Amino acid sequence: MRRTAWAAGAAVAAVVLAAGCGTVRYQAAAGNGHSTVPAATTDAATMARQQAERLARTLLTRATLPRGAQIRTGQPPKALDQAPDTAAGNPSVDLHELWTVGEPMNTVYSFLKKHAPAGMAWNGDGQAGDPAGPTEEFVGYGLKRLPAGVSQATLTMSVAPAGPDASVLRADVQVIWFPPRSAAEYVPAGMHAVTVTASFVNSRPRTVTRTFTTPAVVGRLAAMLNSAHASTGGDENCPAEVGSYRLAFARSPGATAYLVAVDTGCNTLQITVLNQQQPALQVPAGLGTTLASLMHSQSTTGTGVMIPAGPDAG
Repeated sequence: MRRTAWAAGAAVAAVVLAAGCGTVRYQAAAGNGHSTVPAATTDAATMARQQAERLARTLLTRATLPRGAQIRTGQPPKALDQAPDTAAGNPSVDLHELWTVGEPMNTVYSFLKKHAPAGMAWNGDGQAGDPAGPTEEFVGYGLKRLPAGVSQATLTMSVAPAGPDASVLRADVQVIWFPPRSAAEYVPAGMHAVTVTASFVNSRPRTVTRTFTTPAVVGRLAAMLNSAHASTGGDENCPAEVGSYRLAFARSPGATAYLVAVDTGCNTLQITVLNQQQPALQVPAGLGTTLASLMHSQSTTGTGVMIPAGPDAG
């Protein structure tokens, strides 16, 4: 994070804007293999980018400004030459705008903390400076309800002094959306078995492997993976590791696995299809809870068959 420290709260994924300008970073996911699910088209990727750009421009217009703020042209002061923080992740769009305000920095900062933009909630604030005092203060907000396909949407307001009774105000917006998935990394029809290997690294390290063959279990896990978003990359939330899961889908118990998904513990799934690496996926909501329930429940006829753990299981 650039010479800054956030106050208590989730770190804001700030952005990059300049009056009337912005940047777009985009890299579509690619993959190998075959699937019954068609790949995302170029038109779909273009539409997603356009929607993200529209959202970014909308969020920029929501910036709450002190009375008398005036659009500022030209280069920002050194303290505001970039966003306080920018989240890693692709594809993304970043915009910014500058204003001058006839109020001291502390007055503007206090105003910003009390006036969240419409539809957004505070998610952090902080300051940067030197022993003589702060040279920049900032407040971050996140969109309360993210549109479908959007990973992050944030607005950061930064203020720096421009004299004893004047300030420069900067707004930074960042929108990160989910890239297209590889066509290969969908679990196709015809997978009648899924082998789940759970490795626990808590006070009693152990590995447990079960193969499930009932259509309800196989179908549920397949549907969860097929609904997952492609990972945006960048920084991931990695809680203290307590274990990991490996799911191997195959046509029948004991057959060679067609698709293998490994939960790395950092909100991503590493995917291989017929031993070929695919782009990572984000862990779908509820997958961890579902797997924990399956692996801790007692085996019943036709639901699960205990088999030895091993790298080739499934």
